Amino acid sequence: VLPFYKMCDIILVPSLVETGAITVLEAMASGKVVIASNINPIKEYIQHERSGFLFNKPKEVYPYIKKLIENPNQIKEIGKRARKEAAKYDWNLIIHKYEQMYQSVIK
Repeated sequence: VLPFYKMCDIILVPSLVETGAITVLEAMASGKVVIASNINPIKEYIQHERSGFLFNKPKEVYPYIKKLIENPNQIKEIGKRARKEAAKYDWNLIIHKYEQMYQSVIK
């Protein structure tokens, strides 16, 4: 776990544009709850209200933070699911999938 992620339970990612959303995946892999903009590719990583929260308008953020602060067990539960979801994007797995794809093309 990166030192920054040890200091917090909730990560807010209000990006308007993302190319890879590495911050989102790092936070999820660290077991943190991510509240992020409902944009690509972020919305591909987060299952809303299951492994994090997605918002369309800034005013939607406060209720999610309030809900989490009032329910600390939910922070732990969502964090566990987020960690499991982020594991699907481990570089070793991604590299292996690319290798399989290249092998199928070569054959």
